[in-house]
Amino acid sequence: MNRIEDFHPASLDLPAESNSWRRNSVQRSADPRVGNTGRQIRPQCAIGATFLIIAVSFVDSTAANGPHPGEPIYRLLCATCHGANGEGTKNHHPAPLVGDRSLLELTKLIEETMPEDAPEKCVGEDAKNVASYVYDSFYSPLAQMRNRPARIELSPPCLSRV
Repeated sequence: MNRIEDFHPASLDLPAESNSWRRNSVQRSADPRVGNTGRQIRPQCAIGATFLIIAVSFVDSTAANGPHPGEPIYRLLCATCHGANGEGTKNHHPAPLVGDRSLLELTKLIEETMPEDAPEKCVGEDAKNVASYVYDSFYSPLAQMRNRPARIELSPPCLSRV
């Protein structure tokens, strides 16, 4: 037994009960919902787990790459009226920044009208970056859904004993 290829658990002189892990690992259930643990996975939990994995894989990559290019411009020119997170402010624009405009329509609106007191301050690439930041952060339906708090109390338990 000098080489790693020569090693095999059966070559060890162990009592029979020590090798029970091999017997258990080989036994498979005909039911695909039952794994080696003897637990049955509910279909709705499998769907929920799949959704969670997909959602985590689409986490905003800008966190790793630094702030969105439109964020500093938004904070400088827009946050005083629209709030730091698009929630609105009492004095200027009380409604949150949510809607159904496309990114292109939002870019055009920002370029032509924002900020209200000096629309020439946010044009061209700046308007495009601000619109993209607003749309991705809190304006679009996907951003609104992402920003809604999770309702954990409604989640069913995922595993039950068979």
